[in-house]
Amino acid sequence: MNEDFAFRNGFELQYSPIPRKITAEEYIETTSERELFDYKCWCFDGKVKYIGFVSGSHKDQMKEAFYDRNWQKQDFTNYHVFDEGFAEKPKNLDLMLELGDKLAHDFSFVRVDFYDVNGRIYFGEMTFSPGSGIDPWIPKEADLSVGRMIKLPGNAQRIE
Repeated sequence: MNEDFAFRNGFELQYSPIPRKITAEEYIETTSERELFDYKCWCFDGKVKYIGFVSGSHKDQMKEAFYDRNWQKQDFTNYHVFDEGFAEKPKNLDLMLELGDKLAHDFSFVRVDFYDVNGRIYFGEMTFSPGSGIDPWIPKEADLSVGRMIKLPGNAQRIE
């Protein structure tokens, strides 16, 4: 309760003024045949641009693949091992996109996370600096192309 999470894993000053609290969440259980998949909606200028599909998060090997809004697989990943397979398009993708767009509406960048359990969507979190903003993009070229999607407010200038 005394730890300042602004400095825990990086440099995320937005967490410093938040009052410390203990929160209990409902346990999300899936059937034994199906793992819990994580859908990380990367939102730029108030719209979901990419969905990071994370599998194996409760196993030894976490993998990730990125998809666009039409569920077309992309050739990059962020930090995790690139999932060579192809994830089945979630049946409620349109609802996830709609909710992601609504939650991201006022932000130049935010990642909105969801879980899909038996067709029911659960909200995970919103984060403004995933991986403290230092997790590497693979391949390296993706770092610049994704970074260019962030529109800086006011008089801020982009370094090219």
